[in-house]
Amino acid sequence: MGETLSRGSVAVVHPFLCIMGGGEFLALVAARVLKDSGYDVTMYTLTEVPLDDIKRFLGVEFRIPIKLLNYRIDRPITEILWGSSSRKIKLLMSFELAPLIEELWKEHDVVFDTQSDLVLPCDVRYLHYPWLVPDGFEDPSYLALYNATLHRIKDLLRRSRVLTNSSWTAAKILRSLGIFAEVLHPPVKVREIVEACRGVEKDPKLVVTISRFAPDKKVDTVVRIASLVRDMKFVIMGSLSAESRKVLEQVRVLMEEMGLDNVELRPNASRKDLVGTLCRASIYLHPAFAEHFGIAVVEAMAAGAVPVVFRDGGTWHDIVSLIDQRLGYQTIEEAAQVIQMLRTRELWTKLSRRSRALARKFDIEAFARRIVEVIDVVTRIRRIAKRWGAA
Repeated sequence: MGETLSRGSVAVVHPFLCIMGGGEFLALVAARVLKDSGYDVTMYTLTEVPLDDIKRFLGVEFRIPIKLLNYRIDRPITEILWGSSSRKIKLLMSFELAPLIEELWKEHDVVFDTQSDLVLPCDVRYLHYPWLVPDGFEDPSYLALYNATLHRIKDLLRRSRVLTNSSWTAAKILRSLGIFAEVLHPPVKVREIVEACRGVEKDPKLVVTISRFAPDKKVDTVVRIASLVRDMKFVIMGSLSAESRKVLEQVRVLMEEMGLDNVELRPNASRKDLVGTLCRASIYLHPAFAEHFGIAVVEAMAAGAVPVVFRDGGTWHDIVSLIDQRLGYQTIEEAAQVIQMLRTRELWTKLSRRSRALARKFDIEAFARRIVEVIDVVTRIRRIAKRWGAA
């Protein structure tokens, strides 16, 4: 028998692979899916990550080559990602990295940017959020730089097929950049959760929250809600970095000031602990902010927990509003009322079943089918254009 022909060659570009969050999970899953479907795949990054760490994070062996882009990072990664000058640094890096990314087309049919924190030349980009768009708090030098380069930014975006995580984020992209992005919901380990939770008994008084302990995540709102429903037990789980220890301490101080004994904090909980807690939880409570999508919310739904979320963001518009309009809140008091409402066993049972059913639509397989379809089409277009000498 002859050798199986490759469907094409794809460069998956993810500059900051070291973050190891939802965006990195999406990138690694996309690379693996494309490899399994017959593409030759190579990942490119600026920040090396040990394969053992990737295996633990992804849950399976990762056998795709990862290459470092030939670019020297001359400042702390935290300053680039979250510092006060982050936007300006990323915009400047975009221009500096562009020639390196353009070189990738010599070896690959398609360049797929799975992060898009930087605006790089590519065929397909997954734009998690238009981070480089000014939000009104930047220094004048950044605003001047952004306005001076806006034409180039929009040109790069329009030359690529733009994907994003939710209808809400797509609306943000349309409003800020005038570009319609296609919604491709991130992959979620729904089957893993369903299997792990099979036969596990629910605790009717257990409310769980999964969140990074970061200022923008508003974890303190969960504590304030818990103060209004003191006969329920609240568990807050999530990753903790050196930069977020201050937030954890602030949450602990707030709990002491309110005299709460019904809130438990579990920073840096293991995946096994997280899944086990979701299996036992009856309610999932998301903090009071507009989440772009909400992988943790879908995981909780797969476990049979009924989600209670802020009435905005992709989490609300694309997920929870489809279960029941009553599961959204705007104020701390409204959230407490929704939790009280869910103590009616008949209602909780009905909404738990709806949650499980909806979660299946966000499984990894649904993401895999769509991403292969997208890359198939783009590969064909690229190959035809190259024959014409137009690419």
